[in-house]
Amino acid sequence: MVTLYTSPTCGTCKVAERRLIAAGVDFELVDLTEHPATLVEIKERLGVATVQLPVIGYGGGLLTIADLRGVIEDAG
Repeated sequence: MVTLYTSPTCGTCKVAERRLIAAGVDFELVDLTEHPATLVEIKERLGVATVQLPVIGYGGGLLTIADLRGVIEDAG
């Protein structure tokens, strides 16, 4: 299962969402502005103070937009 962690103002997040939909990949969309505890958890797991969105949860890992093509190929 793919999880797409986003925020409402993130343009790159919208691109990632459209690509997942176009590829027919099932995914869960998580708006981090509505789930601040999840944002804290992501920061802790990545060991960073700020997170560049979107973050893609897949295969137990947290990935970046640069990994989206591989996720689509694997999950699609």
